[in-house]
Amino acid sequence: MVEFIISILFTIAGYKVTTLLICFAFAPFAFYTDKLPLVKNNKRLRAYTILFVVILCLYGFANMFFGTLLIGKLVYSAGETGSAVTVSTKQTNNQYNHHWIYEHTIILETKDGVKYETTFEDSDFNIFPAPDDGYVYPSVGEKYSVKYLKRNPKAFVIVSDDDSPYAKKLRCNNLREIYDEAKRKLKYDSLNSFYKEKYIKARDEYDNNGCGNKTK
Repeated sequence: MVEFIISILFTIAGYKVTTLLICFAFAPFAFYTDKLPLVKNNKRLRAYTILFVVILCLYGFANMFFGTLLIGKLVYSAGETGSAVTVSTKQTNNQYNHHWIYEHTIILETKDGVKYETTFEDSDFNIFPAPDDGYVYPSVGEKYSVKYLKRNPKAFVIVSDDDSPYAKKLRCNNLREIYDEAKRKLKYDSLNSFYKEKYIKARDEYDNNGCGNKTK
Protein backbone atom coordinates (compact mmCIF):
# COMPACT_ATOMS: atom_id res chain seq x y z
CA MET A 1 0.00 0.00 0.00
CA VAL A 2 2.81 2.39 0.89
CA GLU A 3 4.62 1.69 -2.37
CA PHE A 4 1.38 2.21 -4.29
CA ILE A 5 0.92 5.67 -2.75
CA ILE A 6 4.56 6.59 -3.38
CA SER A 7 4.23 5.40 -6.96
CA ILE A 8 1.22 7.70 -7.47
CA LEU A 9 3.07 10.64 -5.93
CA PHE A 10 6.06 9.84 -8.14
CA THR A 11 3.86 10.14 -11.22
CA ILE A 12 2.25 13.35 -9.99
CA ALA A 13 5.67 14.88 -9.31
CA GLY A 14 6.43 14.56 -13.01
CA TYR A 15 3.39 16.67 -13.95
CA LYS A 16 3.76 19.73 -11.75
CA VAL A 17 2.10 22.23 -14.05
CA THR A 18 -0.74 19.87 -14.96
CA THR A 19 -1.40 19.15 -11.28
CA LEU A 20 -1.50 22.87 -10.51
CA LEU A 21 -3.94 23.50 -13.36
CA ILE A 22 -6.20 20.75 -12.02
CA CYS A 23 -6.09 22.47 -8.63
CA PHE A 24 -7.23 25.74 -10.20
CA ALA A 25 -10.01 23.87 -12.01
CA PHE A 26 -11.31 22.33 -8.77
CA ALA A 27 -10.83 25.40 -6.55
CA PRO A 28 -14.24 26.99 -7.36
CA PHE A 29 -16.01 23.92 -5.97
CA ALA A 30 -14.86 24.91 -2.47
CA PHE A 31 -16.88 28.14 -2.72
CA TYR A 32 -20.00 26.83 -4.43
CA THR A 33 -20.73 23.58 -2.61
CA ASP A 34 -24.15 24.93 -1.65
CA LYS A 35 -25.05 24.95 -5.36
CA LEU A 36 -23.80 21.46 -6.24
CA PRO A 37 -26.80 19.12 -6.68
CA LEU A 38 -25.17 16.09 -5.05
CA VAL A 39 -23.85 17.81 -1.91
CA LYS A 40 -25.86 20.99 -1.25
CA ASN A 41 -28.28 19.22 1.10
CA ASN A 42 -25.66 17.12 2.87
CA LYS A 43 -23.53 19.14 5.31
CA ARG A 44 -21.07 16.33 5.93
CA LEU A 45 -20.54 15.72 2.23
CA ARG A 46 -20.14 19.46 1.66
CA ALA A 47 -17.47 19.57 4.37
CA TYR A 48 -15.66 16.60 2.84
CA THR A 49 -15.81 18.22 -0.61
CA ILE A 50 -14.33 21.46 0.69
CA LEU A 51 -11.64 19.57 2.60
CA PHE A 52 -10.76 17.54 -0.51
CA VAL A 53 -10.42 20.65 -2.67
CA VAL A 54 -8.31 22.44 -0.06
CA ILE A 55 -5.96 19.45 0.34
CA LEU A 56 -5.74 19.06 -3.44
CA CYS A 57 -4.82 22.72 -3.91
CA LEU A 58 -2.30 22.72 -1.06
CA TYR A 59 -0.64 19.61 -2.43
CA GLY A 60 -0.64 21.08 -5.95
CA PHE A 61 1.28 24.13 -4.77
CA ALA A 62 3.59 22.05 -2.57
CA ASN A 63 4.24 19.65 -5.45
CA MET A 64 5.22 22.57 -7.68
CA PHE A 65 8.05 23.61 -5.38
CA PHE A 66 8.85 20.61 -3.18
CA GLY A 67 7.47 17.58 -5.06
CA THR A 68 10.82 16.44 -6.41
CA LEU A 69 12.51 16.63 -3.01
CA LEU A 70 9.62 14.84 -1.30
CA ILE A 71 9.37 11.98 -3.77
CA GLY A 72 13.15 11.61 -3.84
CA LYS A 73 13.21 11.13 -0.08
CA LEU A 74 10.27 8.70 -0.16
CA VAL A 75 11.72 6.50 -2.91
CA TYR A 76 15.17 6.63 -1.32
CA SER A 77 13.75 5.55 2.06
CA ALA A 78 11.28 2.89 0.89
CA GLY A 79 13.02 1.64 -2.25
CA GLU A 80 15.38 -1.24 -2.89
CA THR A 81 18.94 -0.87 -4.13
CA GLY A 82 19.73 -1.68 -7.73
CA SER A 83 22.10 -0.51 -10.43
CA ALA A 84 21.76 1.24 -13.76
CA VAL A 85 23.76 2.39 -16.76
CA THR A 86 22.95 5.23 -19.13
CA VAL A 87 22.91 4.00 -22.74
CA SER A 88 21.99 7.21 -24.59
CA THR A 89 20.96 10.84 -24.24
CA LYS A 90 19.08 13.12 -26.60
CA GLN A 91 17.93 16.72 -26.57
CA THR A 92 14.21 17.31 -26.14
CA ASN A 93 12.17 20.23 -27.43
CA ASN A 94 11.77 21.67 -23.93
CA GLN A 95 13.89 24.11 -21.94
CA TYR A 96 14.40 24.76 -18.24
CA ASN A 97 15.91 28.08 -17.15
CA HIS A 98 16.95 28.71 -20.78
CA HIS A 99 18.81 25.39 -21.00
CA TRP A 100 17.78 22.52 -23.23
CA ILE A 101 16.42 19.50 -21.37
CA TYR A 102 17.95 16.12 -22.25
CA GLU A 103 16.28 12.74 -22.08
CA HIS A 104 18.41 9.92 -20.68
CA THR A 105 17.72 6.31 -21.67
CA ILE A 106 18.94 3.81 -19.10
CA ILE A 107 18.95 0.10 -18.34
CA LEU A 108 17.97 -0.46 -14.70
CA GLU A 109 18.80 -3.77 -13.05
CA THR A 110 17.01 -4.81 -9.88
CA LYS A 111 18.70 -6.66 -7.04
CA ASP A 112 17.14 -9.85 -8.46
CA GLY A 113 18.84 -9.33 -11.81
CA VAL A 114 15.72 -8.25 -13.73
CA LYS A 115 16.46 -5.50 -16.24
CA TYR A 116 14.19 -2.69 -17.37
CA GLU A 117 14.68 -0.03 -20.01
CA THR A 118 13.34 3.36 -18.98
CA THR A 119 14.03 7.09 -19.33
CA PHE A 120 14.27 10.25 -17.28
CA GLU A 121 14.87 13.92 -18.09
CA ASP A 122 17.17 16.54 -16.63
CA SER A 123 14.14 18.38 -15.27
CA ASP A 124 13.19 15.36 -13.12
CA PHE A 125 16.00 16.25 -10.68
CA ASN A 126 15.99 12.62 -9.58
CA ILE A 127 19.36 12.52 -7.80
CA PHE A 128 19.14 11.87 -4.06
CA PRO A 129 20.49 13.18 -1.81
CA ALA A 130 20.47 16.34 -3.94
CA PRO A 131 24.07 17.37 -4.83
CA ASP A 132 25.28 20.53 -3.12
CA ASP A 133 26.99 21.88 -6.22
CA GLY A 134 24.30 21.23 -8.85
CA TYR A 135 22.87 18.31 -10.78
CA VAL A 136 25.45 16.46 -12.88
CA TYR A 137 23.88 13.35 -14.38
CA PRO A 138 25.79 10.16 -15.25
CA SER A 139 27.34 10.15 -18.71
CA VAL A 140 26.67 7.50 -21.36
CA GLY A 141 28.20 4.17 -20.33
CA GLU A 142 28.57 5.20 -16.70
CA LYS A 143 27.22 2.83 -14.06
CA TYR A 144 25.62 3.98 -10.84
CA SER A 145 23.35 2.88 -8.01
CA VAL A 146 19.63 3.52 -7.85
CA LYS A 147 16.83 3.16 -5.33
CA TYR A 148 13.62 1.88 -6.93
CA LEU A 149 10.16 0.76 -5.87
CA LYS A 150 9.89 -3.01 -5.90
CA ARG A 151 6.46 -3.05 -7.55
CA ASN A 152 7.31 -0.21 -9.92
CA PRO A 153 11.05 -0.26 -10.75
CA LYS A 154 10.65 2.63 -13.19
CA ALA A 155 9.98 4.84 -10.18
CA PHE A 156 13.57 5.40 -9.07
CA VAL A 157 16.16 7.89 -7.94
CA ILE A 158 19.88 7.99 -8.65
CA VAL A 159 21.91 7.49 -5.46
CA SER A 160 24.60 10.09 -4.83
CA ASP A 161 25.94 9.10 -1.41
CA ASP A 162 27.20 5.53 -1.78
CA ASP A 163 30.51 4.09 -3.02
CA SER A 164 29.62 3.76 -6.71
CA PRO A 165 32.08 5.36 -9.17
CA TYR A 166 29.47 7.99 -10.09
CA ALA A 167 28.77 8.97 -6.46
CA LYS A 168 32.48 9.03 -5.71
CA LYS A 169 33.04 11.33 -8.70
CA LEU A 170 30.41 13.75 -7.42
CA ARG A 171 31.87 13.68 -3.94
CA CYS A 172 35.43 14.19 -5.17
CA ASN A 173 34.48 17.02 -7.50
CA ASN A 174 32.85 18.84 -4.61
CA LEU A 175 35.80 18.21 -2.28
CA ARG A 176 38.22 19.32 -5.01
CA GLU A 177 36.44 22.65 -5.39
CA ILE A 178 36.62 23.20 -1.63
CA TYR A 179 40.28 22.25 -1.60
CA ASP A 180 41.20 24.48 -4.57
CA GLU A 181 39.45 27.46 -3.00
CA ALA A 182 41.24 26.91 0.32
CA LYS A 183 44.55 26.58 -1.52
CA ARG A 184 44.04 29.86 -3.40
CA LYS A 185 43.18 31.71 -0.20
CA LEU A 186 46.25 30.39 1.59
CA LYS A 187 48.45 31.29 -1.38
CA TYR A 188 47.16 34.86 -1.26
CA ASP A 189 47.63 35.15 2.51
CA SER A 190 50.09 32.47 3.64
CA LEU A 191 50.38 33.85 7.19
CA ASN A 192 46.68 33.62 7.90
CA SER A 193 46.23 30.81 10.45
CA PHE A 194 42.52 30.47 9.69
CA TYR A 195 43.23 29.94 5.99
CA LYS A 196 45.93 27.43 6.84
CA GLU A 197 43.59 25.46 9.08
CA LYS A 198 40.89 25.39 6.37
CA TYR A 199 43.43 24.34 3.77
CA ILE A 200 44.73 21.41 5.83
CA LYS A 201 41.18 20.25 6.59
CA ALA A 202 40.13 20.45 2.92
CA ARG A 203 43.30 18.67 1.78
CA ASP A 204 42.88 15.86 4.29
CA GLU A 205 39.19 15.35 3.42
CA TYR A 206 40.04 15.17 -0.27
CA ASP A 207 42.85 12.65 0.31
CA ASN A 208 41.00 10.54 2.87
CA ASN A 209 38.06 10.07 0.51
CA GLY A 210 40.34 8.45 -2.04
CA CYS A 211 40.04 11.24 -4.57
CA GLY A 212 43.12 10.57 -6.66
CA ASN A 213 46.75 11.12 -5.73
CA LYS A 214 47.77 12.75 -2.52
CA THR A 215 47.45 16.53 -2.76
CA LYS A 216 50.17 18.94 -1.85
